[in-house]
Amino acid sequence: MKPFLELVAEHLYKKYGEEISNLILVFPNRRASLFFSKHLSKFISKPLWLPETTTVSDLMYTIAGVKPADPLLLNYKLYKSYIEATKSLEPYDDFYFWGNVMLSDFDQIDKYLVDPKKLFSNINDLKVIEQQFNEFDDNLEVIKNFLNIISTNDDSQIRSRYSKIWENLYVVYQNFTDRLIAEGLVYEGLAYRLAAKALHSSHSFKMNKNYVFVGFNALSKSERKLFEHLKKHGKAYFYWDYDVYYMNHSEHEAGVFMRQNLKEFPNELESEIFRYIGDSKNKNVTLKASPSEVTQAKVIPSILDELGINDTNELTTAVVLPDEKLLLPLLTALPEKYSNANITMEYPLRETSAYSFVDALLTLQKQSDKQQKFYYKDVLLILSHPYVLHICPKDAEDIRETIIDQQQLNVSADLFKDNQLLENIFRPVNQGKELAEYLIACINKVVSSFTEVNDALDDKLKFEVEYLLTINQALKRLNTVVSQIDEEYSNKTFRSYFTKALAEQRVSFIGQPLSGIQIMGFLETRNLDFENLIILSVNDNLLPGASFKPSFIVPSLRVAYGLPDYRHQNAIYAYYFYRLIQRAKNIYLIYTNKSDKTGEVSRFVQQLEMESGLTINKVSVSFELAASKEVPIEVQKDLFTDKLKRYHDSGVNGHYLSPSALSEYKNCSLRFFFNRVKKIKAPDELEEELDALGVGSVLHKALELIYKDYEGEEINQEKVKEWLNDKIFISGKVYQAFKEISKFNGDIDDLNGRNRLLLERVIWMVKNALEIDLRRVPYTLIELEKKVEAVIPVKIDGEDFNVRLGGTIDRLEEKDNKYIIVDFKTGKYDGKKTSVSSIDDFSTGFDKDGVFQQMVYRYILQNIPETDENNIDTQLRYVKRTKTTRLPKDVNSIDMQLWYVRNTDKSYNPSIKIPEDEEFWNEFIDYLKELISSILSNQTTFKQTENDKNCNNCSFATICNRN
Repeated sequence: MKPFLELVAEHLYKKYGEEISNLILVFPNRRASLFFSKHLSKFISKPLWLPETTTVSDLMYTIAGVKPADPLLLNYKLYKSYIEATKSLEPYDDFYFWGNVMLSDFDQIDKYLVDPKKLFSNINDLKVIEQQFNEFDDNLEVIKNFLNIISTNDDSQIRSRYSKIWENLYVVYQNFTDRLIAEGLVYEGLAYRLAAKALHSSHSFKMNKNYVFVGFNALSKSERKLFEHLKKHGKAYFYWDYDVYYMNHSEHEAGVFMRQNLKEFPNELESEIFRYIGDSKNKNVTLKASPSEVTQAKVIPSILDELGINDTNELTTAVVLPDEKLLLPLLTALPEKYSNANITMEYPLRETSAYSFVDALLTLQKQSDKQQKFYYKDVLLILSHPYVLHICPKDAEDIRETIIDQQQLNVSADLFKDNQLLENIFRPVNQGKELAEYLIACINKVVSSFTEVNDALDDKLKFEVEYLLTINQALKRLNTVVSQIDEEYSNKTFRSYFTKALAEQRVSFIGQPLSGIQIMGFLETRNLDFENLIILSVNDNLLPGASFKPSFIVPSLRVAYGLPDYRHQNAIYAYYFYRLIQRAKNIYLIYTNKSDKTGEVSRFVQQLEMESGLTINKVSVSFELAASKEVPIEVQKDLFTDKLKRYHDSGVNGHYLSPSALSEYKNCSLRFFFNRVKKIKAPDELEEELDALGVGSVLHKALELIYKDYEGEEINQEKVKEWLNDKIFISGKVYQAFKEISKFNGDIDDLNGRNRLLLERVIWMVKNALEIDLRRVPYTLIELEKKVEAVIPVKIDGEDFNVRLGGTIDRLEEKDNKYIIVDFKTGKYDGKKTSVSSIDDFSTGFDKDGVFQQMVYRYILQNIPETDENNIDTQLRYVKRTKTTRLPKDVNSIDMQLWYVRNTDKSYNPSIKIPEDEEFWNEFIDYLKELISSILSNQTTFKQTENDKNCNNCSFATICNRN
């Protein structure tokens, strides 16, 4: 089955022979001319000049004698005309969107040769309507209905604003077009209007050659006028492509425009050859339902295998993407043997790494006109960008570590002076007008660095360079435009210009368009035919897609003046769809059958299924989504024996098991393995705000700073009262503690509001701790942050070993010849956390960890020679409280106390509740030994906890798939 362009080439060559060189061929797009030339070469037996080819848009610009202007420049000049016409004070940034709406409306008005003065007239008198619009007898009521909208007595802001704009649109239009013509600038629609006017001027348009119009469909009034003019002078020939299937059905939307075209401009080809869709014997149609957008791309390789596409140089197969976002997933899914697939479509620049890089640079500079330093989050975003990590990974990581280690919230440019790329990036730009040159310089440096790092760029990097160079060209154009803006603007405003200028920017891929599998956008398929056709995203929200576009011209007036409306778009897409499939032999239509409204198959497919008589094979793409049975993670210890032996008393480079490490193991042995054996650490981060752990650290440090100078001395009532009454002293110690913990090197006044509030909270907690002490003085402060260590005899795999236990006690005190272990807690009080009735309670999770750890410290102290095991009092002080709590009067008893001072119940007993007998203590020691033996035994494994609650807030939950 011959492609349409081959039929045209054959017919023209038979008709004109070598004289074909004297023709001018006009196509809807440039790609069609390439395919036409390939087909024409089949019929040429000797060298000759190919005929001149052009597009209808280029022809119109040529006739008008003008060139297109940059869209952003057009928008700005329209803004100037709008300000002059309306005397508005609206800033350009607010006008930009509505400026594009006006440009779109003006473009259509000019292409369809509508009288703008009549269209934009604000008429309230119906008699005037009847007089002025008598040429619209059939649509007079439509216009009246529209005018009723803007002439109503409703004075709402929206109606008032719309009416005001409408009243001035003609003045804006006239001012704008006059300004452009005077400067030699035009938008496409204005070029079309000027070309239509110039058709009768012998100076503007000379008809020395015959014109051949190939493969058009919907024509604007200006295009139709061009066709009529050339036909009248015998200088035009027309080749239309269609199928009698939809042409013979008067209601079928695919033939709406073609039926009129054939009447006015007869086809050079015979109608008998246009019978394709109804030929069910030569068509294999498969409709595939996919569960997701990306899955559509994943099934393409299997379809290509099914089609037996082995010779990938044959121009027989096309993959069509109505949704351009599927391009990268498709390229990822294609196997190596299809690497020469040709991409004949454009990709949105906003979806590329290059755009994210430039956007990050603009974010970096957004406040550089206010300060000479950069916000750390903006800096880290750039340092982690793939471009920077590819070019200078070590420098980027070193600087990142410096920023985090020094807690630099605001980063100086001096930090980057040892790397050329980073020095070029991290330099303050103070004026919006300097930003374009800054961005261009950064992009050029990245591109040159890619070349320096890689002698030969791989395909992926070539794509990235292409993206960067496309943005570079856009920035140069943008710089040219903004240089004409005669007003000051900030970095923020330039970023707005940049975002808007690149919002619709596309990257064009250049390949071998005349061979290989063609990957195409939907509109790029015009005039082209393929034996094997795969169309993705055949969903109604994309084919035909949403038809609404913002406009100042309401639908009723569009109908009256013959301007395009939603039916126009539906008819155009219907024609493209049916024309594309009419000569294809193997057709695969793939859509997403999601449950929401985007999962509805296109109405064109439903029409095909119900009306065409074609047999459509329906297939549902499914995947096994049932979760596989999760196998618990379990680690054997034989590979880690040496690391575990470090805890033996005789071990080399010995370590001790701390109470917190023992708690960690009993709650989840795998977490112990990750943290203590493999020493896996989460990446360091710079935290702007204190978390719960940070608050506790600052509290401990502040109390240490307060008591530090009094180690070995008696703490009395007078001293504690002095501290409590000195607010500046307490806040000073808290701020000092915060700086040491967070490595913050700025002034406290530079802190954000939340951190200031949290530090006020810590100050309040410190006061609570001092109030507790005021009720229990006098006592002797033995030592702060006291490091303690002892050994415990344990039987491991049948052998006796001494194992090290140790840790750091927050505070060790002595009172009445008894030791008191103090541990400050900032958590909320819960009586269950302080009560243990049996050893089994320690296996229920984290709740009893406070008691468990204090009892381990008690064991350690008992086994330090200078202490007496009967003279140890363990206290956990919880310094968050709302009301005063009372210490036990009888502090001479051996008592482990937990001070939860947030508890509002004055009668609560802060003592740890454990069985008061020696048997329980001995059971605890046995439990402790068994726990240690389990850690160091080769007969046990490190495995996940069975209690999912223990996984809350665990850093390794993602590894274990428990997050």
